Amino acid sequence: MSIKPVTYQGVTNFKANLYALEVKSRFIDQSAADGYYKGYGNELDAIVSSNIITVGSGAFLIQGRLNEIETGGESVTVPIQNGYFGYIVARIETYHPDDDNNCTLIVKTGAQIKDIVLVKEDTYQKSAESQNKVYELPIYSFSITNGAITNLRKLIQPIEPAAQALAKVAEVFALIYPVGSIYMSVNNTNPESLFGGSWEVWGAGRVPVGVNTDDKDFSEVEKIGGEKEHVLSTEEMPSHSHTLYSESDNISVKNDFAGGVVGYGSYPVSSTSKSGNGGAHNNLQPYITCYMWKRTA
Repeated sequence: MSIKPVTYQGVTNFKANLYALEVKSRFIDQSAADGYYKGYGNELDAIVSSNIITVGSGAFLIQGRLNEIETGGESVTVPIQNGYFGYIVARIETYHPDDDNNCTLIVKTGAQIKDIVLVKEDTYQKSAESQNKVYELPIYSFSITNGAITNLRKLIQPIEPAAQALAKVAEVFALIYPVGSIYMSVNNTNPESLFGGSWEVWGAGRVPVGVNTDDKDFSEVEKIGGEKEHVLSTEEMPSHSHTLYSESDNISVKNDFAGGVVGYGSYPVSSTSKSGNGGAHNNLQPYITCYMWKRTA
C-alpha cells in the first residue's frame, strides 16, 4: 500500500510539510476542496501497462483531507470488458484509527459512464470523527476497446490557494472591466476590492449620455453639460404680448371699496404691473441614483 493518509482521525503518518499544504488549502473554496498539488511528486500522472493503471506519486485532497501517494505510485487492475467505461476512484473513509486504509484507489466500470454509482456521504459533519463516512472521487476516466484500456483522462484538477485563485479572478475581470470601464452598483463598495485594479468615483450627480458624433453637445467622451436648475433668460421666455393703454385712452372700471360699490368712471392707464421673481426652475428628468466608478488602471 503506497497511499498514506495525513489528516484523518487517529492517523500516524503526520508530516509537517504535507500538513502545511493542507493548511494552505484552507484558503480555497471548501465546497470544492478536492484536487492535487502541483509541483509535488509526479502530480498523480498515470501510465497504462496491459490491464494495469499506475497512478504516480503526489499529494492530494479529498473533501479537505490530505493524502500522499509515495514514490513508486499506486496500481489498480482493470477488469477488461469491451465497450465498457470506467473510473479510477480515490475512496476516502474517515474513521480508520487502527490502520492506514483511510484512502484507497479502486476501479469502477459500467456499460455507460452514467451507470457508475459513486458514494458521496457528508464527511464534514462532526460524527465523521467517530463514525466511518465514505466519499468517492473519480480521478481518472477511461474506455475499454479491443481488449485494451484507452482514452485515459485525468479528471482531478490542481488545487489553487487563494492568491493564485484571486489572480485568475482578477485576470477574468480585467477582460470584463478593462481600463476605462464604468461599474455601477447600489452598494458603496469600491470595485478594487472585488475585481482588483484602480478605480475612481465617476459621474457624481450626473446622468450618463451616449456619445453622438453628429451632435456637438454629445460629440466627445466624458463631455459634461446641463444644469440641475435653470433661470430663463429673456431670449428663452415664451413669446407673449401685453396690452398697454396711453393716457389719452379711457376704460371703464368697476371700483369696490370697503364692500360697497362707489360707481363707474374712466381712468387712464399707462403701464403694466410686474410679475414673477426670476427664480430658477427644476430641470431634472425622472431619475434613480446609484454608485458609479471608472477603472483607471
